[in-house]
Amino acid sequence: MLKSQLACASHRARMPVAIALAATMAVSILAAGATSATAVQVTRGSLRATMGNWPQWRYSASHTGFNPSEHGLSPANVGQLRKLWKVPFPFDTETATSSPVVANGVVYAGQDSGTLFARRVRTGRLLWRFDGADGSGIFSAPAVDNGIVYVAGQNNLLYALRASTGRVLWKFTGMFDSPTVTHGVVYDGSGSRTGDGKVYALDAATGRKLWSFATGADAGSPAVATGVVYAGTSAGKVYALNAATGHELWSATVGGRFTFVSSPSVASGLVFAGTFPDGAQAGYVYALSAATGAVRWKFRARGLIDASPAVAHGIVYIGAEPATTDATLYALRAGTGKQVWTFTDCCGFDSSASVANGVVYVGGEDSFAYALDAATGHQLWSSNLGSSVDISPAVSDKKVFFESSDSGSLFAFGLPGGRSRARPLGRITA
Repeated sequence: MLKSQLACASHRARMPVAIALAATMAVSILAAGATSATAVQVTRGSLRATMGNWPQWRYSASHTGFNPSEHGLSPANVGQLRKLWKVPFPFDTETATSSPVVANGVVYAGQDSGTLFARRVRTGRLLWRFDGADGSGIFSAPAVDNGIVYVAGQNNLLYALRASTGRVLWKFTGMFDSPTVTHGVVYDGSGSRTGDGKVYALDAATGRKLWSFATGADAGSPAVATGVVYAGTSAGKVYALNAATGHELWSATVGGRFTFVSSPSVASGLVFAGTFPDGAQAGYVYALSAATGAVRWKFRARGLIDASPAVAHGIVYIGAEPATTDATLYALRAGTGKQVWTFTDCCGFDSSASVANGVVYVGGEDSFAYALDAATGHQLWSSNLGSSVDISPAVSDKKVFFESSDSGSLFAFGLPGGRSRARPLGRITA
């Protein structure tokens, strides 16, 4: 999630106007709340992400972008997708900047004015809005866990909000990317220009800092798997940290000092990440050993990679944006990096792909949302959303949620006559 935060060009985050922030990290318990249209019933418990939920960025803490519980949409019927509803953001000048997430029948998404919206999955009806990010923009995707919504603003504050009302429970100074939540801990990265360039771990219930690790650069949204936190930076490095202590296990250099590394994905003992070298014509997709950081393979794209990889059934899906001519989504063998297929549009892919039940969903810079056959890359469906689609889609209970970036609208697509069966969401586990 790093390059886009600094270059103001992506679905994940953009660098804010410089804001004077206190150097000391602090947690505050607040009584202030959000503007609430209605209350939402939230059931607590211990549940994994399910078919009716896409509860955080890239679906789960491992950031694979793969929903294994979605069985309603498939290559056989995804061509029948139709628009269920569309909700423009309130002001014509606002853009969609936050990838949507879905939990307990509610879809959450933010915009660059600093507002987070909670809407009914079935109808798009507003439940509540949170306007507390000081107008600095919400570019992080929210994460929902155990009745709490976690979201970071470009004012370098991470907020914990009551999922039923949007009321602020606590906030922490120092984070700006999409939070990752698992096993009662919130992990996130901090920018070196407006923060301190650290990876943080916080108690999810209280916001108490458990540990921090200094990277010396902008640290992006981390992936967490099997007790290890993996984070990419804006200085060409990937770090592996002990999730309980923050102790460095290894670091790997995958680019030069000014190489932006996408938020990693972790699957089958490998860590996958893309690179965006400043001033270069091509980026790489890397596969690193999750245990040691050793490079297993790397694939040279014909463009620059701003997206994070999706991984499903042994295939890595990742798009590139044109440096000269490339505007390609790649499907690569996870074990070898061998190219399986490619899909091209006119303008490139900043959107990180999402995968479910044999279908790849991705947004293009050409204003189209796409559904592709995961095995062949064949186009199964598309819809023109009116402006570039930089935001990563969410796939939940036979529905797909896209956002058009510049026109600032949230779209819900589903099958004709489809009904939502979103399940209650409790504690998320990786």
